[in-house]
Amino acid sequence: MQKPTVFILDVDGVLTTGQFLYSAQGKIFKTFGPDDNDALTLLQPFIEIRFVSSDRNGFEISKKRIVDDMG
Repeated sequence: MQKPTVFILDVDGVLTTGQFLYSAQGKIFKTFGPDDNDALTLLQPFIEIRFVSSDRNGFEISKKRIVDDMG
């Protein structure tokens, strides 16, 4: 059996709690779990990590979090 070369996961409900929070002005917030980031940081030297999201409204939030935390 070959070792996997890519780990693909959905951001929403995996790296986040799946909740969306809205400010009084309608700004969208997402809640991310810090433990998930720690685990993925440990995996990163050994396997390529890719993310998917079907959330069009919060995509930029997820993208910024991934870029800032995962490089």
